[in-house]
Amino acid sequence: MENKENNDTNENTINKKRFRFNIIDVLVILVVIGICFAVVYRAKSAKYNAPGTEIGKKEEYCYVTVYLQTVLPEIGEQLEQDRLNGEHLVANNEFTDAEIVSVRSENAKYVGMNAQGEPVAGVHPIWKDTYIVVKEKVDRSKAIIKVGGQEARVGFAYIMKTQKVEKNGVITAMEFKDE
Repeated sequence: MENKENNDTNENTINKKRFRFNIIDVLVILVVIGICFAVVYRAKSAKYNAPGTEIGKKEEYCYVTVYLQTVLPEIGEQLEQDRLNGEHLVANNEFTDAEIVSVRSENAKYVGMNAQGEPVAGVHPIWKDTYIVVKEKVDRSKAIIKVGGQEARVGFAYIMKTQKVEKNGVITAMEFKDE
């Protein structure tokens, strides 16, 4: 009988040893899990990847039309004569990837009063309204789109700043193209 008790005790000891975790085993499992999380985080993080390689990123050209209201005639003529097409915008004292695609000026629209005191839409003979189209490659999947280092949304104020020109304007249109 004593022999049978010894066998039972030995079996219990063996079973306990078989299922007992060592602190080293737990640490190894935690390190493996940590490495897995680090690999997944690094693969999905834009901070650690080369530009343009983020998962789910889709870059397209964003064309932004900026309206510069009632520009002095001299400035309007200068904008057109300077041939700003191809110039890059400036932000934080550095050139950006945003490039001016076209510049168009027309006589400024304004509201005047007729003899009866009613408002009448007209065209100003001196002042100019200028439209400048800027393009830059952007990631459309982001919540905020930036063109020339500035947030771009229709109706949003925009500073048109190049090496030669700086004027406040308003974004009137945005268009996305793959090109």
